[in-house]
Amino acid sequence: MQTARYIPFRKHDIITMCAKELTKDQQTSFKQLCELLASLIHFQYHGTLESLKNNYAPFDPNSDTRLINSVTDEQKALCQRDFAKDFANVLNAANFEVITHQDLQDALNEESLFKVRLEVEFEDFEEVVFYRRGESQLTETITSFWGLRKKPLHFTNYDRVAVFIRFKDKAYFESKNKLPMGFEPTRQDHYKLNL
Repeated sequence: MQTARYIPFRKHDIITMCAKELTKDQQTSFKQLCELLASLIHFQYHGTLESLKNNYAPFDPNSDTRLINSVTDEQKALCQRDFAKDFANVLNAANFEVITHQDLQDALNEESLFKVRLEVEFEDFEEVVFYRRGESQLTETITSFWGLRKKPLHFTNYDRVAVFIRFKDKAYFESKNKLPMGFEPTRQDHYKLNL
């Protein structure tokens, strides 16, 4: 198991703990410095948020707004690339780690706590990336035969998960004569984000 790279305290609590080690004059200067750094980081992430929203707009299946100009295929490809890059950067800054393909396959092949076997047709996706933050090894007792048989089940638990999925285009699904659940092929590409 990998060591988590996030600090499990709120920003205010970290500042308070650090300030305790300083004199009164130093505490005032330190808190002002912290406020300046927080403002700078807030300003930088506001720019990233606007970039995410602008790059997602051409693909937003639930948009309440209209695009003022049509978007070419080249522009869509650029928006897709920039959105994926910003999304990955935000999750990295939030100390999320990419779940490897092997980790994902292992999880899909393991026995389920809820006795549900999950099968995913990954070929339906143009791109799929799973992220996690916080990992622990847990054990639950599974009972069967009306509680007469008990079996421990050991599994890896991810505290936080984010999923980035981009479906293949409409032509792919038409060629397979199927549509994914919840997918409306009225646009060339769709994204689904879950946090």
